[in-house]
Amino acid sequence: MRPNPTATPIRASSDNDPTDRHDRLDRVPVSDALRGVLVALATGDIDRPVPWGQITADELVAALDRERLIGLAHRYVQESPHRDDVPALEAERVREAHLVTAIRLAVTYQMMGHVLRHLAKAAPPYLVAKGPAVAQLLYPNPWLRTFSDVDVIVHQSDWRAMDEVVIGMGFVPERDARVPLPPLTGADALYERTYRHPSGFTLDVHYDDLLNCGLAARDANGFWRRAQQIDIEGVRVRTLAPADQFVHLCAHAHYHGYTRLVWLSDLAFLLRDHGDTVDWDQVVRTVQLEEAQVPVYYTARLLEALLGVTVPPRVLAQVRPDRIRRAIHELLLPERDLVALRPMWRPDLSFYFLPLLKRLVPDMLVMGRRRDKLAYLARLLVPPPHWLRRYYSLSPSSPIWPHYVLHPLKLLYHYATELITAARLRRLRLDEDDLPYLRRTSVDNGALFPQSSR
Repeated sequence: MRPNPTATPIRASSDNDPTDRHDRLDRVPVSDALRGVLVALATGDIDRPVPWGQITADELVAALDRERLIGLAHRYVQESPHRDDVPALEAERVREAHLVTAIRLAVTYQMMGHVLRHLAKAAPPYLVAKGPAVAQLLYPNPWLRTFSDVDVIVHQSDWRAMDEVVIGMGFVPERDARVPLPPLTGADALYERTYRHPSGFTLDVHYDDLLNCGLAARDANGFWRRAQQIDIEGVRVRTLAPADQFVHLCAHAHYHGYTRLVWLSDLAFLLRDHGDTVDWDQVVRTVQLEEAQVPVYYTARLLEALLGVTVPPRVLAQVRPDRIRRAIHELLLPERDLVALRPMWRPDLSFYFLPLLKRLVPDMLVMGRRRDKLAYLARLLVPPPHWLRRYYSLSPSSPIWPHYVLHPLKLLYHYATELITAARLRRLRLDEDDLPYLRRTSVDNGALFPQSSR
């Protein structure tokens, strides 16, 4: 179904746009009254009364913008049987915000159509993920779901072919964008490579790490085999099957600490309106194979606690993590704080060897696939020569033996720096501002030591 710009469009802001003032994905303190409004609107249920309470129009629109909920709010103002209960000023401000986003989203759809048509002709096989696919598949009108970029998934072996096609369209790799390194163990994978067009449009190319876990999915081929076809802007594309979509969206929301309610809205529409299309046995098989119990279990719990949308109890029981993981997860991400939408420090629960205290240690304690991660860490200390040459951009004639000495020493130096910093600050919960080397490199994209981007 092609979106109708006269229906219910929303602000087209990107989850990854560095110019976006909300891109840090940090929670902003909100009052209990405002929280109640946001949660009610995030359900996407226009029959549900909203407790408007004592809030101002300015704080409402700002919060809706942060949470990417302007589209759902506008639909409520226009279509809900309770629309007469909406305060007049708040309703007017929502309509104004909606008009602005309608124009921006129309431009986004136009650019997206151009990109998808070109990819369909020249690119290697790809899947469309997240924003545009979710909007098309799950929402009663695609314009209810905001996005300003396109996320596609390709086989990591096709990264260079996709790179050439994308650059040929005028996109430029982000300054810190990394290229996939030779694998150390076969399980490691680059998460994404971001490209930006002079028009401002962003394309995120993801690879075999389909679940934000820092490793290639064990059943990556299964995700591709089960993929379904949809039409976006008149282009026939493939996207994840409903069961895989559910696991993928759970993992994405969990990795980002549930800092945007729209990610739960996506799941609410999937379960409430399309739950009969989800193969729950496949969900359980995927979760067990990928050891993705933690993100799926906690996303399901939060979805029920906040939006009142439930996963089948038998499924929740089968994906429940062990007691130790649950206890540590509660220490790191207290459920009461998540439900209250409180600002909080949060770890990066996706495997990578740096930073130590914010990423590696929490991930090893809580998340799955520990054996794969330990194998990667062991190989990282003594990597193969071709990996070192690529990582340090060494010429074929450069001596490599010094790097076998320096490489583990540099890694240990960063670990020691973190531990000394934690001792000096008397806290283990360190952030980027506490560790200068994190400001100089992009840990999420695989950067630690100098490496060429091409």
